[in-house]
Amino acid sequence: MLKNPDIPNMNVKSQSNVIFPDYATVSPAVKKGSVSVNASLRHLSLLLYTVPSQVARLMVPSEFELAESIVDGKRVAWLSVVSFMDEGSMGDGQGVFEQTDYRLHVIKDNQAAQWLIGTSLGSLSAVGIRNLWPMPWHLSAMEFQVSYDKSKGRFSNYQLQTQSQWENAVWEIADSGKAFVDAGRYADLLPASLFAETVHTYFRRRDGSTGSFVTRNSGSTFTKAILRKGQSELLARLGLVSKHNIGEPYLALTQQSMNCQHYSPTILGFTQSPIAHAPGQLLHFAFAS
Repeated sequence: MLKNPDIPNMNVKSQSNVIFPDYATVSPAVKKGSVSVNASLRHLSLLLYTVPSQVARLMVPSEFELAESIVDGKRVAWLSVVSFMDEGSMGDGQGVFEQTDYRLHVIKDNQAAQWLIGTSLGSLSAVGIRNLWPMPWHLSAMEFQVSYDKSKGRFSNYQLQTQSQWENAVWEIADSGKAFVDAGRYADLLPASLFAETVHTYFRRRDGSTGSFVTRNSGSTFTKAILRKGQSELLARLGLVSKHNIGEPYLALTQQSMNCQHYSPTILGFTQSPIAHAPGQLLHFAFAS
């Protein structure tokens, strides 16, 4: 459960709507007939890690390239760990739950994108959306402990704990309150999908095919932070980030709130194996697993 004495209206759930998108302006990846859901996100943290390219390559289908950079003389791939409280992703606006996404940054058809390894989901209220949008969700026991100091414009306390068979994680973050204005300076180094307003995300479905969805973010105002304590059994088990290095992300950021719009997932059907590249991909909706 959430503990937040500094935000008096924390128990007021945001109103989220089901919207039929304007197909003239929506991304080509979203086909007519799909729907979108507005969500209000709070207590965001973003941790960016460099990870071994050879390990990341094994987790991503061959039709994707890794977004890679040279850091300290080594070619590396990029992994982001994004945590937040979702205050309204369900169509009726009643779903409020904790969430952590584990994402590799990739390139597909010359377009920056992200590969979703999986998501820790912290409430039974999210079960409905799990059934509607079958993605790699993992129901977890999650607890946020946050305090936000409005006068200083920063979190005075930010802690998140996660427990499940899939992932056990601890994140304790110190927020500086100083705006992150260095994105442009690192534009040639950081993955292009990291701060993109429109993010194309791909994932492996339970039937082995590749799924896809699009998210539009608005109101990005990150502040610089430091990871005081980090633990992730998942990342250590996968060989992406060791227990020794988990406390040293390349970048740590926080943000009090952000709005986003999720477009319903689709399936990329392949004429060959889902991992093998094949021309003439078929696109259809992924409401069933």
